[in-house]
Amino acid sequence: MGLTIAGLKWFRWIQGQYGVNFNDTAMLGRQFLYYPGIEKLSTELKNLYKIEDIIQDDGYSEKLFYSLGAKRCISFDASDYENANVIWDFNENISDDYVKKFSVVLDAGTMEHIFDYPTAIRNAMKMVCYDGHLLLQTPTNNWCGHGFYQFSPDLFISLFQPDNGFIIQNILLVEILSNGNYKFRNILNENYSQNRYDIKTNYKSDLYIVAKRIGEIPDELSIQQGFYVDKWKKQESSNSKHIQPEFYSKSKRIKIFLKRYKILRIANSILKKTVIKNNDTKNVIDDVFDIDYELEKMIGKECI
Repeated sequence: MGLTIAGLKWFRWIQGQYGVNFNDTAMLGRQFLYYPGIEKLSTELKNLYKIEDIIQDDGYSEKLFYSLGAKRCISFDASDYENANVIWDFNENISDDYVKKFSVVLDAGTMEHIFDYPTAIRNAMKMVCYDGHLLLQTPTNNWCGHGFYQFSPDLFISLFQPDNGFIIQNILLVEILSNGNYKFRNILNENYSQNRYDIKTNYKSDLYIVAKRIGEIPDELSIQQGFYVDKWKKQESSNSKHIQPEFYSKSKRIKIFLKRYKILRIANSILKKTVIKNNDTKNVIDDVFDIDYELEKMIGKECI
């Protein structure tokens, strides 16, 4: 469990972009602050933080959140081995003492280690107060063996819906490059839930997610993947008319396979390029998000 330079930049960006208020912050797992050295940290976070305000002797991150405006910062964990404030197993329903009590609930690498993920994510959602935010930094690709799970964006797009008391405001794919730097990619668009994307990366990759609470959390979360829900709705709207599937000859199927996959995979292997492929439109999306540029614009406008 830990925060990186990429995560610290992201905190400042979402503060300016979405008005995320860190006043009452809950960390799922007491987060450690990872950085390659003070000089690198100072260079990367220039104009975003005063370095002396975010570094603490024990390496953890409470000072960071106080610098982001927190008046209270509480950590939760199933064990006291990192001196968390509250010992709670998130496989179990959260106590009412912590429901609707936090403006920010942050999971930065904890819930993939919790077996009963539906209970854990519902706990986190319940802890957020109205107009507060649930912030996730969670593994998506090339983390096999790290925890119990790594996650698809579809889960969160289907979960954070008004019927479940939340709206999703942003999802970024963050690649951890071999040189230690990070690359951000914007993968959320208005048509995402109606399509299905295969996301392939050559490096360990996380999802950074901003979700805002707007209503009550139902007693039971019943989630269906948006891609299929849309197809079901289209089928219903066509008055259940049977649409004859299109069949291809063997030679035609081979040509389609070569066209769609072989060339793309060879190029991906050579260039080590992240590919986000839409199965319906056959388009390749490479939407790099320059967080440093976006932060510079915010600083110029005094948004942060």
